[in-house]
Amino acid sequence: SEYLNILITKKEWMIENNPMYVIKLNHNKYGVYELGLERWEKNISKNIEYKEEKLKNFSKSHRTFNAVTQWWKFRSTFSSSETNLKNWYLLLLSDKAKDEAELIIGKFKELREFLNEKIDGDITLEMYIDNIVEEYKNSLSRT
Repeated sequence: SEYLNILITKKEWMIENNPMYVIKLNHNKYGVYELGLERWEKNISKNIEYKEEKLKNFSKSHRTFNAVTQWWKFRSTFSSSETNLKNWYLLLLSDKAKDEAELIIGKFKELREFLNEKIDGDITLEMYIDNIVEEYKNSLSRT
């Protein structure tokens, strides 16, 4: 495959066996990485869409992340300048791989800080998402 895709989710974000939200790391053959938060659940209520607007606006105002609405993604794009296009599928065991790992770790730390930022009073972004998922689960159990 031409892409490395890694998904991370919280057990609180799972609905039965499917995640409602995931943190996704993409890496394409040109050495460009994307790290972001995506919603995977398709059928959501207007009320949840309304709450997500607040998330989108919050992310737009953030220095490091941009809201990309077609995937509802907070996205930080960064690239490995050392990528050799002919060898894009090889993870070379060299300083380049170590530099790349450090780049990714740094971005995950930024994402961690982003999720810990206060969106509403004492509510962090992560707690806000937890609340949206909880509300969605409750709406399912009512039907």
